[in-house]
Amino acid sequence: MVDNKLSVENPANKQMHYGNQTLVGVFSPPDKLPNKEVFSATKEIVRFNQIQQDLFSAQRKATPKKKGTPKIIKIALGAVATWLTYVVVKEPIEKFLKKIFK
Repeated sequence: MVDNKLSVENPANKQMHYGNQTLVGVFSPPDKLPNKEVFSATKEIVRFNQIQQDLFSAQRKATPKKKGTPKIIKIALGAVATWLTYVVVKEPIEKFLKKIFK
């Protein structure tokens, strides 16, 4: 036969014997009832617009706009300009050099 005293003192069996008793504090009622506030649609619209403005300005500061042309386009335009310059200037330079070294 199992000794009943030992099984009650065992921490694993404590909740089985005594149940799950949670301690409850003392509730104190509030000093006064909360003030009732009348809903104003215009006041809420102004408040909503202010929140939207704050969000917009914070987002605009957080993500600055990228300015200028991307680098790859600059490189491509430079290559095309160099090629066009070579094509246009090549013929007059060759004519000039043939005149000089005749």
